[in-house]
Amino acid sequence: MEQARGVRRIILLMEILDRLSRSSHATPLASAHYQPAAHQHHAGRHRFDEVCTYINENYAEQIIPAQAAKIAGLSPSAFCRFFRSTTGKTLTQYVNDLRVAHACRLLAETDLPIVDVCFQSGFANVSNFNRRFLELAGMSPRAYRNAIDIPPAGRA
Repeated sequence: MEQARGVRRIILLMEILDRLSRSSHATPLASAHYQPAAHQHHAGRHRFDEVCTYINENYAEQIIPAQAAKIAGLSPSAFCRFFRSTTGKTLTQYVNDLRVAHACRLLAETDLPIVDVCFQSGFANVSNFNRRFLELAGMSPRAYRNAIDIPPAGRA
């Protein structure tokens, strides 16, 4: 994991967390009654949370920047600046990251054909899917599926 960069590093972290979540030796880090202290959210944080909810619920569909701007209560140009300053990415980059992460999960956990993974992850065509996947994961979807060394649920 130390040598991995970008989305591949996140994917490896998610695989580790997945393994830990399935471990029979897990122990809670906090009691069942633990409640984190409530923090006041300023308007920017609430605005960002609302937009992220919209994106996370709709990433497999076409994300319309004007709709995201409306949810945030900003003009489209102000939204683009706000989103980039908050995430360090454009809306398109952020959505592509989510889509590729979802595709990685599908490739690891199912036997779906790669073309189905493409469309279920929100990509409009296979060539763009392959380009973005290679760019973000560092390998093709087929190579990713072949490189997975843990037997996924539903793929044994």
